[in-house]
Amino acid sequence: MSTRHQLGRLLAQTGEPEKALEALSEVLSDQERFHGPAHPRTLATRYDRLLIARHTQNPEETAAQPAALREDCRRTLGDTHPLTRTITTALGAS
Repeated sequence: MSTRHQLGRLLAQTGEPEKALEALSEVLSDQERFHGPAHPRTLATRYDRLLIARHTQNPEETAAQPAALREDCRRTLGDTHPLTRTITTALGAS
């Protein structure tokens, strides 16, 4: 799953956001089943997927996702975890 996650990120970096979104969506689904929705790897994939989705999908579709992800990270990992801090900084503190 980690390799597939990295493939999704690479696809985004090389200008294939639709393929990246598809790859990350698939790995996210598998991670949620295997690790659970609150696992740090699952949360990291949600974050990477959200970054791409914000540029490829309708803004109304992704509007609530940053706040939900930020709250899930705070609840699961705490405010001082590096992933929580990255998400809070990248997506805003609101």
